[in-house]
Amino acid sequence: MSFAIGSINIEIIGQSFVAKSVEDILKPVGTENSNADLIFEFVGELPGWLGQPYIALDNYSIGNDRFRVTEKLFCYEVHVSENPVRALVATRKTDIARRTQRVINKSWRYFHTHGGRAYLHMCL
Repeated sequence: MSFAIGSINIEIIGQSFVAKSVEDILKPVGTENSNADLIFEFVGELPGWLGQPYIALDNYSIGNDRFRVTEKLFCYEVHVSENPVRALVATRKTDIARRTQRVINKSWRYFHTHGGRAYLHMCL
């Protein structure tokens, strides 16, 4: 399905539940224009980096021709070297146990680097 926002033609591709929901919401403003400037493709899983160099900082990864953003529910990967620009969208598959363990480790590290010394100074 295609639709336009101003002068930008956007196309939605995918067979997932999320893609169908987005298409249903945007159906009233849909167009038949096939010359898309931006493509959102809903996929099951984002592809790997396949040996390409990239820099990762928190929830962002930046490579030579693409960048990836990881949010609470979705992961986005934008390929800027392709014409039209393609944005892959996948649901995030991090389980609750792994996220909980990450929060505990971060809290424990904070306690050791900041809170532990302050607590010891107050006791002495």
